[in-house]
Amino acid sequence: MTSDPVVPPKNGILTTVAQKFCSAIPDARTITLDAGAGGLGSVHGSVTATLDYKTGLTSFSAAGGFQVGWNGVLSGQFSSGFVYGSSDSNRSVSYSGGAAVSPYYSRSGNAREFGLGVGVSLLGSVGGGRTASVSTASVGAVPGLEVSPLEYLLEFAKQVCK
Repeated sequence: MTSDPVVPPKNGILTTVAQKFCSAIPDARTITLDAGAGGLGSVHGSVTATLDYKTGLTSFSAAGGFQVGWNGVLSGQFSSGFVYGSSDSNRSVSYSGGAAVSPYYSRSGNAREFGLGVGVSLLGSVGGGRTASVSTASVGAVPGLEVSPLEYLLEFAKQVCK
C-alpha cells in the first residue's frame, strides 16, 4: 500500500509577509461628485467613477439618498477614496465630518471605503453626518482614469498579488 506524499502547508514567514502586503493594497479607487439640498437633513445625489485595480478598467455609477445632519441648505463635495473588498450590494451608508475638508468612511456589503472629501455649502460649514444611498449598477468599462504613477503601481501590485 502506497501513500501520497504529504505536502507541507505554505505558512512560512514569506507567505505571511506576502499576505499582509497584498491585503494592504486597495481593490479600487473612487472619485465622486456629490450635491445635496436641505438644511437639517437633506436629499443627495452623486456620480462616481471607480478604477478597479484588478482589471484596470473604470466604471461609473450614480446614487441618491438622504443625509441626517447639517447640510448648509445647498452643498457640493468632491471626494476620492480607496476601496477594500467587493460588494454585490447597491446600498451604502457613509459617515463624514462637518468641515470643508473632511475624512469619510463608507460601507456597502463586504466593501469598505476610506477617503477624503472637499466641499462647500451655502450657509455655514459643509454638512456632515450619516448618508444612506442606493446606487445604480455600474456601467462602462473604459480603460484609464489612472491620474498618477501611484495608480499604475497599485494596479501592478494588485496583479502580482492575484
